[in-house]
Order: sequence, then structure tokens, then C-alpha cells
Amino acid sequence: MKFKIPLYLSKLIKKYPSILSGRKNVKENHERIMKTKNLIKRFKLKKNKIN
Repeated sequence: MKFKIPLYLSKLIKKYPSILSGRKNVKENHERIMKTKNLIKRFKLKKNKIN
């Protein structure tokens, strides 16, 4: 099963091609990063509604 590499990751690979040799579990790491970004976004929205 193939999936498209996220944009931020493709930029990192283009800038630092040597990281490809140590890059593993890309899909799991991407999901973790997206989950963190969504949590931060929700936190900021809640904080702005209170003030």
C-alpha cells in the first residue's frame, strides 16, 4: 500500500536527503504530528473564545 508523502516531509527530504536512511514509520509519525497540530489548533480556539 502506497500513500503520498506529506508536503512538509518532502521539503525536509529535498533539503536534507541523508535523513531518508534513518526515516522509519513515516505514516505513524505523520499521524502523530497531525494529531498534535489539531490539538494545538483546538486549544487556541478555546483560548480565544474565553477572552
